[in-house]
Formats: sequence, structure tokens, C-alpha cells
Amino acid sequence: MIDVIPRISRSLNYRIASVIPSGRNERGIARKQVITANAQVTSDPTNQPQNEPTVAIDPVDNSRVAAGANDYRLVAQGHDAWLGFYTSKDNGTTWIDSLLPGYPGGTIAPLSGYTTGSDPAIAFDLNGRLYYSGIVFVRQSSGAGIDGTVFAAHSTDNGTNWVETIVALGSNTRRGSVFNDKPYIAIDTIANSAFKGRIYLSWTGFVNTNPGVILFSESSDGGSTFSSPTTISNIPADEMQGSVPSVGPNGILYVTWEDTTSNHIMISKSTNGGTGFSAPIAVATVIPLPATLPNSSFRESSFPTLAVDPVNGTVFIGWDDYRNGNSDIFLTRSTDRAATFSGPVKLNDDTTTNDQFFPWIQSVSGKIAAVWYDRRLDPGNHNMDIFYSESINQGLAWSPNVRLSSVSSNPDCCGFLGQFIGDYIGMALTSSTARAVWLDTRNGNQDIFTERYPPLPKVSITGIALPRNIMYNQISSKPLNATIIVKNDAPYDETITVAFSLQNITGTIFLSVNQTAPPLSSATVNLTFTVQTQNLPRGSYTMIAHVFPVKGQTDISNNTMTSLLQVHIPGDINGDGVVNIIDLVAVGSHFGARRGDPNYLPAADLNNDGVIDIIDLSIVGSTFGRTG
Repeated sequence: MIDVIPRISRSLNYRIASVIPSGRNERGIARKQVITANAQVTSDPTNQPQNEPTVAIDPVDNSRVAAGANDYRLVAQGHDAWLGFYTSKDNGTTWIDSLLPGYPGGTIAPLSGYTTGSDPAIAFDLNGRLYYSGIVFVRQSSGAGIDGTVFAAHSTDNGTNWVETIVALGSNTRRGSVFNDKPYIAIDTIANSAFKGRIYLSWTGFVNTNPGVILFSESSDGGSTFSSPTTISNIPADEMQGSVPSVGPNGILYVTWEDTTSNHIMISKSTNGGTGFSAPIAVATVIPLPATLPNSSFRESSFPTLAVDPVNGTVFIGWDDYRNGNSDIFLTRSTDRAATFSGPVKLNDDTTTNDQFFPWIQSVSGKIAAVWYDRRLDPGNHNMDIFYSESINQGLAWSPNVRLSSVSSNPDCCGFLGQFIGDYIGMALTSSTARAVWLDTRNGNQDIFTERYPPLPKVSITGIALPRNIMYNQISSKPLNATIIVKNDAPYDETITVAFSLQNITGTIFLSVNQTAPPLSSATVNLTFTVQTQNLPRGSYTMIAHVFPVKGQTDISNNTMTSLLQVHIPGDINGDGVVNIIDLVAVGSHFGARRGDPNYLPAADLNNDGVIDIIDLSIVGSTFGRTG
């Protein structure tokens, strides 16, 4: 069936935002969410939804990451969804938002004239040239789409400028001729391939009222032109949907999809750059998911995801399946160029009967990795997280599942009354890094978030703990101990250095000292720095704690923290510059109190020995009347 993305009206989104509190993350519980990990890709000031993300890493410069998504920000201007483009130049730490040209109200481009864009897919070629595919269509008042048109766009300047090419035009009446749906892109990046650099697109074509067929087109001139669409699937009576292409060694092109009539995962291959394809074969039988998963109302599917090891050619196909009475992630593999496939292996290692769905897989030489939505952490089988697993022996054994999302997401949140969260998520993979992108609702809106695995090294200061912030000069007292709390946020053991300094309001430094410590992975360490105040002038001071970035760290936003310290003349408890009856009363009213007692006032413990006693009273008495 045609799976156009749903629309959302501006008034509906505003109404939903008013009844679903920002940060709602559990059913019936409203609380403010604080982003403590993961990076937010989208930063839409209109707070409209973004979903169905895709991501790619530049093979020339791995710090450059590009992503796409269905982006509804134009709804705030009375329009519909369009194709969002997001780019990062710092390993996915910070992002810049934009839309592909041709959106309603924008400058004229080849995609102009369509109301809606969706089904994003993004990829780089070997030279760092960026490609983006999807569909554009015209939304009718009923919500249905006509003119479903496949396009491909490319950019040589990281998305500043785009060249857009129409690949397959749709019709001008709903299913009256052709509606093209769910394209995905692959680029031949195999160094020794005779077809290196060729761009491939596969999608579903709906002709009149016939079931969908899998169509294909290729470009051998960098995306400037594409071949006429050809049909890959060969069972006209069956409905085909959810195709994904991928390229393996020697430039062999594979395309997989689901036959939703017979409930089979299918595959076909081309050994001649897409000129011809083998007869499709059934890879596995699918036990389809129910129309909606328990406790949810969003649409889902068992559409496959495909990856090929670029060196040894192992073909991997993953999908979600209901054979165990709940949705699990399964994977099959072929070591003979898709002639035969292994039995399905379950990737999620939880012991619950909660659901996992929407997998995405990628492969590099010697590694296959997978991500998916996962509800194992919610006893109610409702809220979602992102989990990850990988294999370094061609899929024979898999690593324990790792949670990538730091906050669970509520699919009922934000804009669609729980009925749409996109149809897939995305992941990019290099030899050292996997990067996932997903829909996330921690901010009370459908946003795109990202995380890499393993995470970038990161250490940060999470707090400065002070027993007091008023001290005195010119008297004998115990020193002030400042505890600096440092968190190692990554799964690596590190050796850190923390610099601690004390300076006055003019910037004069009175203390500067460093300490080192070896925090274990994901651990917190406390470092104590001693501050003597006897010889400090009266005044205001700033304590500055800074943890030096560790090797490979790019996010230093939380590496420095400050705290204030007041140094008074002896006996001036309230800091008004004179020792008088007010200070004497302060000591007297708290006399006998010890640190930890409800009546303990740190400023009245002038010598900082933990008890307010005759010594403190005598200090006030001996300095009574003094000013300074």
C-alpha cells in the first residue's frame, strides 16, 4: 500500500502541545527532562515534528556528518512536511539545520510545485560528495497524496548548494497512473569496482490500482541523469514494499524488500551495474507485526534493512518479526553472494516480552552493526530507547546490547497523537565508529537525536562542593576544602588533570594548583583542593575548576565550573564591613551548634573547626568595633 506520511495541522500541533507537557516521558507523568547525553540534531524554533531520520559519515573527513529527516517546520507557516537536511563538522556534537530547496514559499528549484516531501535517504561517495534521495508529492484535502515523484539531489559543498534531479515522475491523479513511494539510495564506494561512483535508487511503484512493484534506476554521471525505471520484482499479484539497495565487492548490487502478500523477505542482485537483475529469491518467512504494537497506535512494518561487507561480501538482512509473540529483531546472512541464507538469529538479548522494532544495519570490513527501537526498559512496554549491537566475526556472535539513548521516548507525545513516529531510523558506520539517529521526544516534541558508539571521550565537571562560602582572614582557622566532582562520561579508563585557581574581581590569581586522577570508565571522582584564607585581603573571590580535555574529546561545554567565596575581616559575620552587636548576636544565637545540626551557621564558626563555641565568641569580642 502507499504509505505517505501523515500531515499535521498547525492548530492540531498547538492543541496537542497544550495538553502534553513539555518533557513528558512516561504515561501519566509530567516532568522536565534535562539533556545529559546524546546530541540533538534538529533545532526547529517552531517546535514542529521531525521524524524518519537518515545519516551518513563523510569517508574523506569522518568529523563531517550529514543527516536528513521528514521535517514539519513549515507547518507553522501553513504548509506541510518537507525534507530536512542537517550537517555537523565536529563529529556530531553540534548541528546546522536547513531544508532541501524547492519547499513551498522558498526559492524556485526542480522540486518546486510539490506540497510535501518525505522518505529521506542520504549518502556520501568516496570523494565526499553528498547525495540525498526522497519523494515529493501533492497533498490533497483528504490527506492522500498524488504525483508521488522520486528525486535525487547532490551537493559538492556540504549542502550549501544542491543540484536536484527528477528520477521518476508520478501521476496527476491519485493512483491514476503512478505513485512512487519509499525510495532508498546506495552508492558504489568499492575501490576496485568497475562501477565505482555509480548511484542506485530502488523504490515501490504503484500503477493504477495494481499492487506495488519494486522499481530501480541508476546514474553513472554523478546524479545528473538517471536511467529509465526498470522493474526488479517478478510477482505482479503480490504487494512489494520497503526496498533497500546495497553494494558489495566487485560492485555487485543487492536489493532487498518485503513481499507483504506472501510475508517473505526477498532479494535480487545485479553483477553489471544495474543493467540487469537476477530473479528474486525468498530469503526468509516473516511473521508480520500486528497492525499496531500493544500499548501503541503508530504504524509499523517488517520492511528489511540490508548491508554487505565491502571486503568479503557477506550479505546481511535484518527485520522485525512477531514469531515469538512480540516484536524482536532478526538477522540472516549469506556467504555465497545471496544464493542461500542462514537461519534467522535474534539480535535483542533482553529476557522480557517487550517489543523491539525498526532495525537498521550497516557493515564495514570485518564488522556488522545494528540499531533499533527497544521497549525493554519500560515495564508497560510503551516508552522507547535506542539499542545497539555489533559483530566482528561476520555475524556469528554479537556483542551485548548497549543502550544509546540516555532518555526514553514516549511515542504518544507530540503532534500525531501517537499514530506516527516515522517508518525507520538510521545509522552510519566507519571502521571505528557507529552513529545512530532516531526520533526522540525528551523535549516534548518529535526531534532527531544522535549518539555514536563507542562514544567520544568526554570528561566534565559536575559540581563544586563547599561546606561554606564565607571565610575570614588574619585568624588561625582550619582551611576551606573545595571538592571538585569530575565525571568520566565515556566507557574508557582515563587519566585526568584538574586545574584549580582562586582569583579576585580584578583577575589577580592568589592560588593555582593542579591534581591528576585516574577515573575508570563511566565513573565519578572527587578531588579536594585546600584554600587557606588567613593572608587573603578582604573581598570577593572566584574559585575556578577546569578539567583538561582528554585525547579525542571534542565537547568541552562542561569542562569548567566556578563558585564564589567571600573573605571577611575577623568577626564580621554578616559582611557589612564592621564588627558589631549584629555579629555578636549571630554567634550567641547559634552557640553550641555543630556542623550538621539544624542550627549550625557556617559563617558563625569563624575558625572553621565544626563547632560554634567560646573561641568564635572571643574572636568577635576581640575584634568588636573593627571596620575594614
